[in-house]
Amino acid sequence: MSKLTIFISLIFIFNLAIYLFTGYDLDLKNITVEQKNPQIILRDFKLLEIDKNGAVKTTLSGTRGLSYKDGVYKIKSITLLSVNFATVETVSGDYAFYRDKSLDISGNVKYSRSDGSELETNRLSYHVKDNMFHIPNDFIFKMSNTIVRGNSLYIMRNTGIINAENIQATLTR
Repeated sequence: MSKLTIFISLIFIFNLAIYLFTGYDLDLKNITVEQKNPQIILRDFKLLEIDKNGAVKTTLSGTRGLSYKDGVYKIKSITLLSVNFATVETVSGDYAFYRDKSLDISGNVKYSRSDGSELETNRLSYHVKDNMFHIPNDFIFKMSNTIVRGNSLYIMRNTGIINAENIQATLTR
């Protein structure tokens, strides 16, 4: 791998990692001229963010990645793996759209943690500034012997506050 490829990859992952997990409305009808001409095009890629100790902190992969001059990123078949202390989190989906410190993942979205908890939905937004997940539609959350179904889920990661509507919980032994 050439030094230029590594440099471009590091810039891309650094910018994306800073603003990762944000929600943005996927109304792509109002596309600007800058969004028609991407600055960087990646195919079948895997980007790594390495911490100061040389350990992999974040892995971002996809089948197609586009970076635009106005700070918009689009990724097809996204998989994001993040290591935070002893916790490993993975988010995957068909499409991702990043803009203004907001990441919106849509289509077959799956979120899992190393503690065994899993979340499935069709759309997940992450707002970097508020460190908040938002799911505006139906979801299924599984953990241990619990399955929770509902819609319009908010998870405030800084405070631990969770708010959901129309939930149904199933506990098994």
